[in-house]
Amino acid sequence: MPDLSGMTYDSAEALLNRTTFCNAAGTVNVKIQVEEVRDNTYAPGAVVSQSPAANSVVTADTPVTLKIAASSDEPVSDKETQMPDLCGEKYAPVLSGYPLLIRDKVYAEDVPAGTILQQYPSAGEEWVEGGVCYVVVSAGTEVTYVPDMMYCTLEQAREMLYA
Repeated sequence: MPDLSGMTYDSAEALLNRTTFCNAAGTVNVKIQVEEVRDNTYAPGAVVSQSPAANSVVTADTPVTLKIAASSDEPVSDKETQMPDLCGEKYAPVLSGYPLLIRDKVYAEDVPAGTILQQYPSAGEEWVEGGVCYVVVSAGTEVTYVPDMMYCTLEQAREMLYA
């Protein structure tokens, strides 16, 4: 099972739909169940947690439950300040006093995982104290997931690898 945490729901769904599992009966797409939860660590619409856990072995009939972050970004003040440049910093839920929400994780071969690549509001823009800064964080180097092909015929395995 690939690690889906921090991905947008659409990205996670696309990855799961590209990842097929097979059993003795043949190739089967995974079934996705969604639960919405309040979370101040991830941007609304992002995967907060998953079941089964990342890197676990699953069978074709195992349902996948994704907990997706609901919107909770109301500012708690009207005091404005200038947003600093956070790009290149290591992500933390609160960095330099600014609450951050992950909007997306993207693969970047030359940037270590967890490094902030983009932010909104941008550096120098006005920011309402208590508001949220959305960030795009590096997921590091992309790892290619090879599906479990046990019990697949050679033809099924080729279809899975070249789809």
